[in-house]
Amino acid sequence: MNLQEQISRIKSMMSVIKEDINFDDITFFKTAQGSKYIRMPDGRLRRWKSYHSNTGGEDQGLHGWSDMSIFVDPQFDKEANAVQFLIGNGYKVGLSKSKNGKMVIVIFDNDQWRVATWKDAYPNYINKYPDKKDKPLAWDYVKEPTVGYNVVDFNIKNDQLKSYHFGSEVSEVSEFTDEDKKLFFPSYF
Repeated sequence: MNLQEQISRIKSMMSVIKEDINFDDITFFKTAQGSKYIRMPDGRLRRWKSYHSNTGGEDQGLHGWSDMSIFVDPQFDKEANAVQFLIGNGYKVGLSKSKNGKMVIVIFDNDQWRVATWKDAYPNYINKYPDKKDKPLAWDYVKEPTVGYNVVDFNIKNDQLKSYHFGSEVSEVSEFTDEDKKLFFPSYF
């Protein structure tokens, strides 16, 4: 059997083998920019990104799985979106929870982890609002998709964020249609 025949055989076998997927366990939702998401009960999340004019559609389509997801009220968008600025400022960044259940950003500074402050992420902003200088970057969140809340998904390795996506607001939580199932599980159908 030559290589082409082997590849054809493997491809035909792959279409026979199907994942054991319980679609009832999946929460499906859309965001304001038209992206579609699925969320598993353990918090894993996958996105099918719509065309976004700010990226020119370069990363449109199905993205990989994120380890965890949360949903953030827009009143906390600056706190929850601060991760990108902290990483941009050269910090190793992690997430933790406060005693009262809020999500808290921590950074590795002077050989130890500490709570990140507004000054760490937004040094120019605190010149105008000095009262926020030492305020921790912490926010309330929910675990289930909630209309009007921003989706946040991330991956953590060795207690450090490896990827972090602060997404658009959830616009709709709805039925996971057969058409949408094909987007997320193309080999299943």
